[in-house]
Amino acid sequence: MKMTVRTQINAIQEITMEADGTTEQCMRTLGAIIAFDGKCGCCKSGNVNLGFKEVGKTEKYQYFEFICNDCGARAQWGEYKSKGFFLKQWEKYDKNSQGHDVQSSRQRSQYDDGPPPRDDQIPY
Repeated sequence: MKMTVRTQINAIQEITMEADGTTEQCMRTLGAIIAFDGKCGCCKSGNVNLGFKEVGKTEKYQYFEFICNDCGARAQWGEYKSKGFFLKQWEKYDKNSQGHDVQSSRQRSQYDDGPPPRDDQIPY
């Protein structure tokens, strides 16, 4: 199976991603882009960019994230160990606080443990 997803990042940028494999492999590969609705998860602005950064001196770690140009919130792409991506929740760091306070895009319920820590814990 081959799957193609095209989505609008902001008013002038769009992204097209393709995946090839089983339905599960395609959904895992395209999961982060499928979860993005074109708006910031905190302020609902459409002024969002796709960002990339690489950190680490000896071991390089790559991070993809959506960045809101209006409120500064970010949503990183998480990566499953067995390949594929999921979109983490939107977070906005409060620069005026003492320490590192984070405003999240959603309230956590008593049943919400976030994404599964291991691939074998994914219910599909």
